[in-house]
Amino acid sequence: FSNQTAISIVSNVSGDFNFEVFNLTGQRIHSQQVGLLTGPNQFTFDAGDLPNGAYYYTIGNAAGKVSRMMVIAKR
Repeated sequence: FSNQTAISIVSNVSGDFNFEVFNLTGQRIHSQQVGLLTGPNQFTFDAGDLPNGAYYYTIGNAAGKVSRMMVIAKR
């Protein structure tokens, strides 16, 4: 993706979740709170200040979290 991408997730519960992005050395480089509803959800992540490369992100709360990989490839 370029500067912005849509993050999609299906949640079993409604509530506030932490969305965090990490580089491959494990350093947290972005954090924001997102409100999710039960079922399919989508929110926008703006990666405008991040360099090209591979990253992973987590979305979670006190009950648990999921992790996924993403690649930023700007022109």
